[in-house]
Amino acid sequence: MKVLRRAARREFEDRLLRHLREVLGELPPATAIDAEGVMKSAESLGITSERDIARFGELMYRYARSHEPAVLPKQARNILLAYGVAPAVKLARLAAWGASEPKAG
Repeated sequence: MKVLRRAARREFEDRLLRHLREVLGELPPATAIDAEGVMKSAESLGITSERDIARFGELMYRYARSHEPAVLPKQARNILLAYGVAPAVKLARLAAWGASEPKAG
């Protein structure tokens, strides 16, 4: 069973990396997408479904260029750390926060 779980996890990691590259397009050269890091960060926040992990990865790389929530501003971190809030709601709130932030330029 462990072997099957590891294979399924690796398969999802590969699909996640492909998906993030497609959705995010060209990222700055110093930004390397870490699919395993996305999965671990998401899971540490209680985000466990593949769909939600993929959305988390999209939002994190779009707004933070990283999978680490620690690099987000406090307001965004608080959204992800909200206790008792469903993962999909957290992600919708994070997306709304990101859309409302002024773009650096």
